[in-house]
Amino acid sequence: MKEEKITKIKHRMEKWLDNGDWKIYKAIRYTPLSGGKLLRSSIILNIGKDLGIDDEDLLDLCVAVEFFHSGTLIHDDLPAIDDASFRRGKKANHKVFGENIAILAGDGLFFKSFIIISEKYPKLVFDFSKVAYDVLVGEAIDVELEEKQVYTEKDIYEMYRKKTGALFGFSFMAAARLEERRFWRKLKEIGESFGIAFQIYDDIKDIKGEFEKVGKDLGKDINKKTILKLKSIKQAEYEANEIYKKVIDNLVFYGLNRTADFLKSVQNMVKEG
Repeated sequence: MKEEKITKIKHRMEKWLDNGDWKIYKAIRYTPLSGGKLLRSSIILNIGKDLGIDDEDLLDLCVAVEFFHSGTLIHDDLPAIDDASFRRGKKANHKVFGENIAILAGDGLFFKSFIIISEKYPKLVFDFSKVAYDVLVGEAIDVELEEKQVYTEKDIYEMYRKKTGALFGFSFMAAARLEERRFWRKLKEIGESFGIAFQIYDDIKDIKGEFEKVGKDLGKDINKKTILKLKSIKQAEYEANEIYKKVIDNLVFYGLNRTADFLKSVQNMVKEG
């Protein structure tokens, strides 16, 4: 995304974030303002451009999605889940503010995202609520799979589709839903598929990635149930590449050429960083 758009989104984030001396305000601000590639926001804005929607009309939507995503990252890094120390090249939220405040900061970002959606985009409240539930279930499946001795490829992909794919599905379809385009449900499916490819790449990065590029703890998933427990890295990467290509082809089919070109341009970043 162009620097000017990143700056616009960050300024809009600042508008929605509270200031104060209490630690909770600092913790809520810490993760969404600590960097990140804003990939979900980029998808929202590019699809918006393809549909003739001005960026200004979608900035608050971008903020809501980024706040929600940041909340999931805070909770994902907690000792009870992934027990990670770094995120986006900086100390994880709970390493700075403590577990108790980090849990509440994640909750606060979830609530703040719903405040934004309900105030600015009431048409999307149901869809966003469904996403929130799906992400929770996906995270729970991820945790439960660690205890399972017998599991299938279907189990892994169900977890990927909910944990990662749900929010991407929303990011792909939200602008079209606002415009009442008939293909918004198809865009949701395309986004969920993109999320699966994204998660496969993420699993590969956990093994092959570099901290300087990825910005988080690596090797943490070595004992987790990922697709790499059932397929080789080469097989998994080939599958992710095929899914990614199909996503781009489908976007072109629906006339979303700007978004298709954007995803082509960032594929290496998605794979490596």
